[in-house]
Amino acid sequence: MLHLHNWQPLKIPVALTPGQFRSPQFMTDRNGRYIVSLVFDNLSDIPHEQCLMGITVDQNCQRRSDLIDFEWQIVDGENALQSGSYVPLSFSGSEVTFAVFHGKRGGHQSIVLNIKRDSGELNAAHPTLVVQAGPEYLEAMPDYYRYCWGAGPGLLAVRTTTKSVAPRFVIFEAWGIPAACIMRFS
Repeated sequence: MLHLHNWQPLKIPVALTPGQFRSPQFMTDRNGRYIVSLVFDNLSDIPHEQCLMGITVDQNCQRRSDLIDFEWQIVDGENALQSGSYVPLSFSGSEVTFAVFHGKRGGHQSIVLNIKRDSGELNAAHPTLVVQAGPEYLEAMPDYYRYCWGAGPGLLAVRTTTKSVAPRFVIFEAWGIPAACIMRFS
C-alpha cells in the first residue's frame, strides 16, 4: 500500500501584530524533525526586509523598533511540547526558520505565537507560517524515486528530472516520487 506523506502540514497567513496567534491544529505523520518558518512574498528590498526579520548584523538595523519579536510554543492541546523566543536559525531569501521540533507520527499540534511588537512593514509582504518535514526526508529517498520508466511501441523510455531519451514522453514528478508517471504525446 502506498502511503503519501504530508510534507507541509501547516501553511497559514499570520499578521505580525501584538497579541496571541494560535494556528489551527495540524498532524505530523512522520517521527522526526519538523521545521517552522515564516515565509514572505513581494520583497522589493531584500536587505531591508531581512533586517526587519532580524537576520542582518548591521548595528543600525538592531536598533529599530519594528523588528520581529515574539515568543513561540509548539503545543499538543494545552501542553507545551517546546517553546522559545524568535531567533533566526537559518534563512533563504524571504524565508526565515525560527524553530525545529521532533514530531511524532499521528501527533496533533498547534503553534502559538505571542507577538510582542508590530512588524507592520513586513505585514505588507504577507507573512505565512509554515511547518514542513525536515529536508533529510527528501535527501534520504533512494535515487530510483527520481526515475520513471515507460514503454512505447518498440522502445523503452527512461526519463530523469533533467534528461529524456524519449522526447515524445512527458513525465510528471511530485516531491521526487513518480505520480501518474507517463503521458504520451503523438
